[in-house]
Amino acid sequence: MVTIVSPFEIAQKLYPTQYNTGMACKYSSFMISLPCEEGTLLYHTLTGEMVLLDRTETVNESNQHLFFHKFIVPTKLDEHKLALQIRSIASMMKGKKRQSSFLIPTTTDCNARCFYCFEHGCKRITMTAETAKAVAAYMIRVSGNEELKITWFGGEPLYNQEAIETICSELKKADKPFSSVMVTNGYYLDRETAETAYRDWNLRLVQITLDGTKDVYLRTKAYIDHDPDAFDRVINNIITASKTGIAVNIRLNMDANNAEDLFCLAAELKDRLNGCKNITGWCELLRDYIVKVGNFPSEEVAVETCLRLQKTLDEQWPRSKEGLPRNVVINSCIADNDACETILPDGTISKCDKIDFQSIISSIWSESVDYSEIQAWKETIVFPECKTCSVFPQCIVLKRCKGVKNGCTKALRIRKRLEIEEKMMLEYELYKKG
Repeated sequence: MVTIVSPFEIAQKLYPTQYNTGMACKYSSFMISLPCEEGTLLYHTLTGEMVLLDRTETVNESNQHLFFHKFIVPTKLDEHKLALQIRSIASMMKGKKRQSSFLIPTTTDCNARCFYCFEHGCKRITMTAETAKAVAAYMIRVSGNEELKITWFGGEPLYNQEAIETICSELKKADKPFSSVMVTNGYYLDRETAETAYRDWNLRLVQITLDGTKDVYLRTKAYIDHDPDAFDRVINNIITASKTGIAVNIRLNMDANNAEDLFCLAAELKDRLNGCKNITGWCELLRDYIVKVGNFPSEEVAVETCLRLQKTLDEQWPRSKEGLPRNVVINSCIADNDACETILPDGTISKCDKIDFQSIISSIWSESVDYSEIQAWKETIVFPECKTCSVFPQCIVLKRCKGVKNGCTKALRIRKRLEIEEKMMLEYELYKKG
């Protein structure tokens, strides 16, 4: 047996040492097994260790090496309780960090009217120049010596380009190091804007959503000015951004109605974006179709279709894939991360990135902070399926998250496990290369 990825340091300290005293044993609920060229990969999602068993070794309950490395555990061990304890202690050991990562919706208004937008019904507010200056001053004040990481969001962030320009100008005047990324529909990302963004906003990545080929895209985006050339305009802007040096992640939102059309879109993009650098593609099931499968025959079919398209996208534009985590997973998203905040267009501060004006913790002009609200966003929920789920140690669900209001689903669990298996294989390939 060869260790390919060492266990988390914290998990090693906190996981009780196992001694074989002839007690009844079982396979760990947190063990993921994956066949590979040389034998079998085993990954422990709580300890973080991945090992390789060659073809002469077997996975059985009498394997002393596997017992020592916690892939086999005493039957009476409550692994779920242990995982919660280790996560809690790891979180306390990490300590509080300065705020350095900010999601900034420059406006909640948008030039598109996508039917699936989670901001339906949200009041439309646009950040003023005065507020933008105060935002920059606030980030400088609370971040200390940390470099700022900014995500421009909306609405459509480029619907209020002036706020971005003001914030970045103030940061540069103060010699404050920062970088930024943007979530945009890409409609306003023309050559002049892209060059300005790269040069003055330190913009290095944009995520642009395409919902299908031209007709499907136009129906879905439902631009308020009914521009019949909007699809081609956005494609050209993707090419422009790429040439400028900005990486583009093309997100394809899939539901049962546009699934097959997205495969046609992928083929079209392969031709139209031929030669472009810094392009990646990502397919995501629309949230409603994760919670309720919609017109897909089953959750398995929904995930299989999504992953099949993802494989096509990866073949066209290989992604820089991430390996397995090197520490205990203690955060779900920005909402439960002390280093992250959402600064809304009116200057109020929220934890959630879903533009929630009801969950305000402070404002950029105030010294007072609602710590009870911050703590509320750290409260987690455990579903019945979590008790025996192999990915539980690396899957945190916040009680307040609207995205899981209907509970955990098979589709979510399948996707999470497959993501881990992909990372396991990447670590194995790196191991083989030496």
